[in-house]
Amino acid sequence: MSENTTTPTAADLTEGFDFDAWLSGAERPSRLVTLYARPDVYGELIAVRERLDALPPAPTKENAPERSLGDPVDPQAALRAELEQERDTLTAKLHASRTEVKVEGSIEEEVKDVEKAVKHDLADARKAAEDEARTDTTELATALSMGAKETLAAVQAAVAQASDAIVGLERSFRILAERVHIRGKNGQWEPIGRERLDKLNRVIGDPQIVLLQNAWSQATHAPVEAVTAPF
Repeated sequence: MSENTTTPTAADLTEGFDFDAWLSGAERPSRLVTLYARPDVYGELIAVRERLDALPPAPTKENAPERSLGDPVDPQAALRAELEQERDTLTAKLHASRTEVKVEGSIEEEVKDVEKAVKHDLADARKAAEDEARTDTTELATALSMGAKETLAAVQAAVAQASDAIVGLERSFRILAERVHIRGKNGQWEPIGRERLDKLNRVIGDPQIVLLQNAWSQATHAPVEAVTAPF
């Protein structure tokens, strides 16, 4: 009886697996982010919570003193009740202003294409920022009596930083305009677009935009870990 020494080919190992059908249902890695239209309420909520935390601990049922109907109202208890009511009202208001967006990751070629387009479109702004950085750094180096080698290194670093600042912000917003998705009127996810992203930034400010940037970075770079379902 002869031994079978035939090495299985890649086709043999994948026989019965429809790669195209499997890939047809694939989607980009994504993260869900909750945004708030009333972030101002959050600041008020934190202030109320801090006032509550500063109050003496509320008495428990075991150590609470006995009270009769004619006893005056405990001012600490009244203040606590008032602050708790205010906390609950603010929490409900903040909760009502929330919405959820989906942030998809990008592939390397897309990021490179966006960066190339940004550098081209903002060539004049980049040059102006680089020239200003070069002039300012040279003047500072002269005032500090820095040597030629140190001055050159400082100027090169400042110019690169100035250029990156111009490109980086615009690149980030162009990517987010395509990769941040909101619910449309039909309930389906749709790209937020640059106009609505700029409006979002003007209204709710940078902190929540940073949340979107972080979510995009995670969706783009973080690997998908193995997930085991409970039996």
